[in-house]
Amino acid sequence: MESQLSLPHGRSLAATLWLLHSITAIALVACSMSNALGAHGNETDRLALLEFKDNIIVDPLGVLSSWNSSHHFCHWIPLEVGHLSRLRLLYLDNNSLSGPIPPSLSSCSSLLNISLHYNKLQGGQANDLDFLCSLTNATILNLLVIANNNFGGEVPKCIGNLSITLDLLALGQNALSGTLPSSIGNIINLQVLSVSANNFSGSIPPEIGNLKKMKQLYLTDNVFTGEVPHTLGNLSMLTHLSMGNNNLLGTIPSSLGKCQSLLALDLAHNKLAGAIPPEIMSLPPLSIGVDFSMNNLTGELPVEIGNLKHLSALDQSGNKLSGKIPSSLGSCMSLEYLYMGDNMFAGPIPSTLSSLRGIRELNLSHNRLSGQIPDFLEDLDLTSLDLSFNNFQGNLPTGGVLANTSATSVLGNEKLCGGLPEYRLPKCKSTGTSTNGRTTIAVKVLNLDRHGASKSFIKECEALRNIRHRNLVKVLTACSGTDYQGNDFKALVYEFMINGSLDEWLHPQVRTSPERETLLEPNILSCDYKLFRAEQNSGSQVMTRGTTNGNSISMFMFDTRPAKNDPCETPHWFFFDSIESENKKVSAQALLTWWEPLC
Repeated sequence: MESQLSLPHGRSLAATLWLLHSITAIALVACSMSNALGAHGNETDRLALLEFKDNIIVDPLGVLSSWNSSHHFCHWIPLEVGHLSRLRLLYLDNNSLSGPIPPSLSSCSSLLNISLHYNKLQGGQANDLDFLCSLTNATILNLLVIANNNFGGEVPKCIGNLSITLDLLALGQNALSGTLPSSIGNIINLQVLSVSANNFSGSIPPEIGNLKKMKQLYLTDNVFTGEVPHTLGNLSMLTHLSMGNNNLLGTIPSSLGKCQSLLALDLAHNKLAGAIPPEIMSLPPLSIGVDFSMNNLTGELPVEIGNLKHLSALDQSGNKLSGKIPSSLGSCMSLEYLYMGDNMFAGPIPSTLSSLRGIRELNLSHNRLSGQIPDFLEDLDLTSLDLSFNNFQGNLPTGGVLANTSATSVLGNEKLCGGLPEYRLPKCKSTGTSTNGRTTIAVKVLNLDRHGASKSFIKECEALRNIRHRNLVKVLTACSGTDYQGNDFKALVYEFMINGSLDEWLHPQVRTSPERETLLEPNILSCDYKLFRAEQNSGSQVMTRGTTNGNSISMFMFDTRPAKNDPCETPHWFFFDSIESENKKVSAQALLTWWEPLC
């Protein structure tokens, strides 16, 4: 005969409670295993639990009353849980529990921890969380986690009456709506608050600033409006502040600079405006990440960014930040991810970024950066590099990440040349680098197939030797010999002009800075002005006239009309290289810096 399990009436309450715990555990374990085993496991476990029930002769608390064929056994959670007045820990995570929270839970006044996340619990009404009001009887409650369920409706104001011993409250990833009650500021010992991924609206209650022990605050993925509360600066123990993906307005409060323990800050995807407070960039503990992306922030990136020597990730893309990239950014030697795209940064990439030896991803796309792409990018251990749609110019390096065309983008830089064939950039004009101090030079190779080119080469050398003018590029040396195929070779080696040539100033591109203002009559078809330096803030006006002679060099008489008295009355001679026009006559007008006449 099969043995019968019984509970005599004389059995203690402790034994009854032990049985309830055991039965609940058996049901939950069976439910979890059946989910993994499929339909066959479901039926086997259901029959086994029903057989277990049949062997229970006495059930004084009606614990097994809901165990029948009309309900799925995964939902056989005793409604009489409220009889467990001494219950201290209730963990029912990661199951398929559904329906409302039993109101009898209010009788469990000894509860310390309640964790029900990753289920399908819901009430189906606008007051799904009203059961929180009954938990005010749990005066020693430390942890309440009901995240990742299907709860809806508003958070009742009575949440502020929960035990002041509560240090973790997680309501995230439900369907909660309405405003976050200001009474939440009454739970003064709260250390972790998460309401992310709901539909909360309205302003963030400034009373959160009363929670002086707060360490982690997660408000992301809601529809909060209004300003970021200045009172958050009171949270000196705060380590994680996440408020991204809302509709927050106004400026970033400088009071956040008082959060001296802050490790991670996320304000991305809002409507914040104004400048980035330097006080925040002066928080050395910031190490996990700072995300200001997709806002309307303006101004320059504070030089105080250099204080964040342990920062791992910085994202400020999708704003209206301007000015130069501060050289102090190179002090953030722990950076692995740097995203600065879609702003208005200008100027060159600072050489100090070569110190970012741990950088993995770098995005500077869609800015107004200029100059050459630095060679040190070849030496960094980058897995992704985006420099697209800027004003970079010159030769594109080919080493490091730049050798991986699928990991690098340089689209939209019209003045770039060279690089790997896959980039489809034009070939660069001949340039070289000296071995002495790595000085960049420009090499002009003459086309000796043109009639009279050799004679022009000699004349040019003589002329450049005798002319003094600070706007002329310095000639370092001349080369005359044969190439590897035995052909004549003649070239001039010039000092390389990092700021571009006069041609670029006289013929500005659409994206050229508006401060480069020049006048040029349209009958000149093509000019190579690389023999002349281009300088700003001009002080004299130079008129040119003359005719071309069809060779490499053409001579023109310059009539200077300076802003001050010209000490010489005679015109001055200059050289333009390969000027072509329809009628072989040139008339140009440009603004150049005052130069010393050759008297």
